[in-house]
Amino acid sequence: APAPSPRPRAALFGSPALKRSAGGDGHAGSAALPTNAPSGDGQPGPAPEAPADPLGPALARVTDAWPRFVTAVRERVGVRVGAIVKAAAPVRVARGAVEIGMADAFGVTVATDNDAALCNVLADVLGGEAPPVRWVEAPAEAVETAAPTDPFEALKQMRQEHPVVRALFEQFGAEIVWQ
Repeated sequence: APAPSPRPRAALFGSPALKRSAGGDGHAGSAALPTNAPSGDGQPGPAPEAPADPLGPALARVTDAWPRFVTAVRERVGVRVGAIVKAAAPVRVARGAVEIGMADAFGVTVATDNDAALCNVLADVLGGEAPPVRWVEAPAEAVETAAPTDPFEALKQMRQEHPVVRALFEQFGAEIVWQ
């Protein structure tokens, strides 16, 4: 009997979904989408803009509830944690969570250690599920102080206003010497 003819082998994965295009140097490069590829909605053209951050309203809810949250933390978690949380505030939404700005690294550590209890209190205050929360170090903005005054002018002013400095000048003959 004649030997059976070999069957053609079928490709294991079939044909590729993406076509290889020539790179800038003319050589075949990595796979690329065709230029008229449909966008995410199935229509040709540019992809639609990304949807708005769903946690945007959560930041407003947490900010509005913050004073009630601080009071509830003080009552349910403790005075120490309540004092640390009182110095904090919701600052922004980033990386899928509402970020709570703590005054320093110690505050971040205390809040992180008590995260489960704080999230439970937040959920109770908000009346439902609490949004994801991240405790971050965000020290308060430094208050701008007045520019340092001229030492000569400061001594002249102190001579007029401060009784001890006035006595130094009047009774002991002190002089303002500035070089």
